[in-house]
Amino acid sequence: MPNYADEPVYEYGSVDDFEQALSLPGGIHKICLAGELSLDVLISGNLSLIAQGYKIPVFFTGAVTSRELKTGPFFSGGGISRALGTPFVSIADPLISRHDSIGIGWYTGTPASPAMGGIARVVKKISWFFERNVLAIGGSAGGFASLSLAADDSGISALVWNPQTNILNYVPDFVIPYLDVLFEGEWSAEHWKETATQKFESAGLIFDLTVVPPAKNFLYLQNHTDWHVIKHCAPFIESHQMNAEGDGRYTNGANGTIQIANFEKGHTPPKKQLIQDAISLLCSDRNSTEDALHALGTMGHLADTDFKFLPEDLRCDSELLKELRLHFGTQDGKIFNCQLAHAD
Repeated sequence: MPNYADEPVYEYGSVDDFEQALSLPGGIHKICLAGELSLDVLISGNLSLIAQGYKIPVFFTGAVTSRELKTGPFFSGGGISRALGTPFVSIADPLISRHDSIGIGWYTGTPASPAMGGIARVVKKISWFFERNVLAIGGSAGGFASLSLAADDSGISALVWNPQTNILNYVPDFVIPYLDVLFEGEWSAEHWKETATQKFESAGLIFDLTVVPPAKNFLYLQNHTDWHVIKHCAPFIESHQMNAEGDGRYTNGANGTIQIANFEKGHTPPKKQLIQDAISLLCSDRNSTEDALHALGTMGHLADTDFKFLPEDLRCDSELLKELRLHFGTQDGKIFNCQLAHAD
C-alpha cells in the first residue's frame, strides 16, 4: 500500500464536528468515534475537480497481510485512482488501525464504538459538500463494507468483488481473533457461531448481509472458482430472491447485479484493468449496473468464461431434487442409502 505519512492531518472530536466542517481539503481526516476508536478518512486530491455527473470513488480496504510488520491506518485505491487520473476517498478500517493483532475487521467497529453509522454520516457529508454521488468500492472484507454502506443509503452505489456477506462464514482463523477483539471470551467451543450471533445482535452490529435489506445499486463480481460462491454469494442471491438471467448473471429487479464468471482463480481479485474499467463506467451517473456489465463484456472481460462450467442455479428444481436418492453397495457387501438434505 502507498505511504501517506506526508499527508496533512485534520482532527475532529466527533462525527458531529466533521459534519460542521466548512472545508474538506486533501489529507487525512481523523474523526473520533464513540468509545476507543477513531476513523481515518483520506481525501486524495480536490474532489471538486470530479466532473458533474460523475461519482466520487470511495475505497474500503480488505484484509491486511503480514499485519505484524505494518502500522495503520491502511488506505486502498491509490494506485487505481492514479491510473484513472481521479481524486478519491479511502477509508481505513478503524478496528484494524487500533488493534495490531488483527488484519481484518469488516468495518464493524466494536459494541462500544460502532463504525458503520459514523462512516455513513461521513460519506453523506462528503457527497453533500462536493455535490456528487458516491461509488463505494471494495473486495472481500472491503466488499462487505461497501455493500453495508450502500444498503444504508439508496443513493450510494457499490462495486464489489468476492465479498463476504456473512462474517461468521469466513475463515475461523481470521474470524476468531477478530471476535476476541470485539467481545473477548472463549471462542474454541463447538457453538462459537451461535454465541457470536447473539453477541452481534445484542450489540446491534451488522454481520450478515443476507438478513438485512439489500443495497439498491450494486455490481457484484464473483470468481466462479472461489469458495465464496457457496458460503457467501449463493446465500445472498437466495435471501434477496435475485433472479437468474443466464450466463452467471443475477439481478434484483432494480439496479443490483451479480456476475459470476472466470475473472480470476479462487479468491484472487479481478485484474486491475477490469476494476479500473468498472470504476470508470460506474462512476458515470448515466450508466446503470446493467450498462456497465454489458460494456465490460464488450471490452473482453468475460471472454475467458465458459458459461457451461459455471455453478448452476437449481432453485427451480428444488422440490424434484428433494426426492433424489442414491443407493450403492461396497465390495464388502455393505449397502448405503443417501438422500439430499439442506446444508446449514
